[in-house]
Amino acid sequence: GFFGPGTGTFAAIGLMLFAGASLRHATGNAKVINVGSNLAAFAAFVVADTVAWEVALPMALGQIAGAFIGARLAIRIGPRVIRIALMAVSSALAIKIAFDLW
Repeated sequence: GFFGPGTGTFAAIGLMLFAGASLRHATGNAKVINVGSNLAAFAAFVVADTVAWEVALPMALGQIAGAFIGARLAIRIGPRVIRIALMAVSSALAIKIAFDLW
């Protein structure tokens, strides 16, 4: 959960840079990686009985809505704009993390 927001971004960039994957394949594979790690975390929290369902369910619905909207937007604006946005967000995240650690 701690690294969740940046995991998909860094996985996609890593797959593009180190595995030569296209943007589409890299982001698709990053989604599979995220689903696997999120399901494992979810199972661990359910087993430990620490899920705050009143918070988790609305957040899950928002995530599903955002995913549908984001996927349609990505198809509409094209890979070049997505690539630029991905690099900008990743750079901003890396700078923020470095600043927080400093």
